[in-house]
Amino acid sequence: MRTARILAAGLLTWGWLAGAGEPSDVGAPRLARSERVAQARPTVQEFEMTMNVFPTGKFAPDPLTVKKGIRVRLRMKALQREHLNQISIRPFVANVTLEPPDKVTIIEFTPTRTGTFKIRNLGHDFEGTLVVVE
Repeated sequence: MRTARILAAGLLTWGWLAGAGEPSDVGAPRLARSERVAQARPTVQEFEMTMNVFPTGKFAPDPLTVKKGIRVRLRMKALQREHLNQISIRPFVANVTLEPPDKVTIIEFTPTRTGTFKIRNLGHDFEGTLVVVE
């Protein structure tokens, strides 16, 4: 009996010295806090957006809220097209010409400051709102 207790104590001590840790830690790589935070943060914010020229001129969704410093990918689709439509999101995007209604235009940018900005249709002079938050 005494031998069994010594053997059990020896195995427990060996497991602790070998660094087995908690059962949930077994086999899991240990990450620094900065690595865990980096893994949790998205690298791209993706949104579907439509532009409806008639009858009122409107973007949807409006407003569009994004996070500062994280790349934005807008999948923009014009619902009508009687001529080329150009979009700007100053200061992040100059002029982008939208594809025909049966196609999607990808607009990518990284917002570098917080605030409220205008998404403008340059040909029809209507706008939506982009809100950039921390």
